[in-house]
Amino acid sequence: FFFLMIRRPPRSTQSRSSAASDVYKRQVYLLYSYARLCSIIRKSELSEEGLNQLIHGTEFMITHPHERTLALTILKFPEVLDIVTDELAIHKLCDLIYDVAVKVAEGYSKYRILNDPNTNTRILLILAARDLLEKAFYLVGIKPLEKI
Repeated sequence: FFFLMIRRPPRSTQSRSSAASDVYKRQVYLLYSYARLCSIIRKSELSEEGLNQLIHGTEFMITHPHERTLALTILKFPEVLDIVTDELAIHKLCDLIYDVAVKVAEGYSKYRILNDPNTNTRILLILAARDLLEKAFYLVGIKPLEKI
């Protein structure tokens, strides 16, 4: 992951070991974010069948401005994959992974996900974020952890 994050030579006086440490911390943050999404889905107490019914039977409705921001970030995934393959710019995928993780974390402080009238829509958004992170982790060679 460290080498995938490198875009250009560092402009600062920061040493390589310090930069590597920052990237390793970022990777742990991403794994934590994925594990937290998995935890929310577990706490929803929906079975696989219940999740499938939710996916196929619930109308998705944005109920908070931040949900829109997160959804738009998730929707960038196909475009970023095109850029990654056309320009060989894997760091763009790493940036998207980090952006999704940050947006999800921001959402925790802005609204409730479980035990809310809008829980179904928010669970759908959490599922989409989790699936994106899982696929993106695979592409950059990170094995996701469902529990930390």
